[in-house]
Amino acid sequence: MSQRLDNQRILVTRAGHQAGSLSARLRELGASVVELPLLRIGPPDSWSPFDQAFQHLSSYDWLLFASVNAVECTVARLNHLGVPVDALQSLKVAAIGPATGGSLVERRIPVCFQPNVFVAEEMILQFPGYPDSLSQVRFLWPKADIGRLFIKNELQKVGAEVETVTCYRTCGPENPQETARVLRQILSRKEVDIVTLTSSETVRSFDRILRASGADGNELRSNIKIAVIGPETAATAAQLIGGADIQAREYTIAGLVQALADAANSPL
Repeated sequence: MSQRLDNQRILVTRAGHQAGSLSARLRELGASVVELPLLRIGPPDSWSPFDQAFQHLSSYDWLLFASVNAVECTVARLNHLGVPVDALQSLKVAAIGPATGGSLVERRIPVCFQPNVFVAEEMILQFPGYPDSLSQVRFLWPKADIGRLFIKNELQKVGAEVETVTCYRTCGPENPQETARVLRQILSRKEVDIVTLTSSETVRSFDRILRASGADGNELRSNIKIAVIGPETAATAAQLIGGADIQAREYTIAGLVQALADAANSPL
């Protein structure tokens, strides 16, 4: 990438264990990066549904993964249970997004299907056998405790059986009051030019934390640009925080970095 991000001050709000890859790419291009995680990942309230489902893997045809978090948490739990990752090779595996697919391949889990556009709607339209040949096909989908069920609903409409099991919870920051104080300080002192929001839940957390800070959200929001990773996140931003100024055309971290570089180098 020839475009630079020199003199751009960017707030990265991803969960702590995920922030590094985005921050590193931004710094490589000359940006000044501030990290303030607005979400964190925790274990489900109960592992029982997950454990029971993975004890009966042979009863499923497909395994769905929509995030790197889901891959990592699934593999970690299987290791805890003493189940070899090789056991997943008995199923066909579908992945949304290159990062998710890459995480599976790193663990020697073959990916049978990955849509070329990284959103749920495209996954359904491109899915092998959709809509006429999925009746009674059984899917297992380990996922977060929150998030849309569009994939499940659309597959069920054409006769597929879909079981969702929680493999991680998306939680707010461990110290929300301190996070609210720091966020208010960053924005009120105009310490950043751009805030990156990489999921709808991150947008919701940003909105909640900004409200909890007691600050005038509209005034603080006027000092910054909001950059988002895809249309679903952009729609949530439009509902809650007045919209997004920058949106990635490719719905990946690399696409977000490219969109930031394009915006920084576009004529006024």
